[in-house]
Amino acid sequence: MKDNIIFSKIWEDIFAIQLKAVCSSSVATITTEIYVDDDLIDELIFQIKQFLNGNIEEGLWANGEKGDGSTACLSLRFFNKDKLGHIIIEVYAELDDGGKHSEHNCCFFVETEYGLLMNFGERLDRLKNRPAGCEVRLNDN
Repeated sequence: MKDNIIFSKIWEDIFAIQLKAVCSSSVATITTEIYVDDDLIDELIFQIKQFLNGNIEEGLWANGEKGDGSTACLSLRFFNKDKLGHIIIEVYAELDDGGKHSEHNCCFFVETEYGLLMNFGERLDRLKNRPAGCEVRLNDN
């Protein structure tokens, strides 16, 4: 499977946006549903920009707290793989499959490149402004 992160908008109301997140690498693929709001999307965009501009060594974003006391958590930690523009994203995902999040989770790495992450960050705003069904993909050329 090709390394990728795909966010698909399922629905929204005035307080929250529900996303289907599909994260894949050569070793794992997960699908989970998470809840975000405009501020969380803006924070992910900000973290990506700060990282790509060299203002921070690594970026970290999560839609909430890890553990059993809330909805599924997805966190993304991105850092440089090398000096050639290759980037690794550590994906931690609690699986929304009916089990305890503390027991049903996984962590793996997704590879990408500087330009692809930049494009992804620029397109994330669509999740706030477009209707249900819109999709944002990390590793689309």
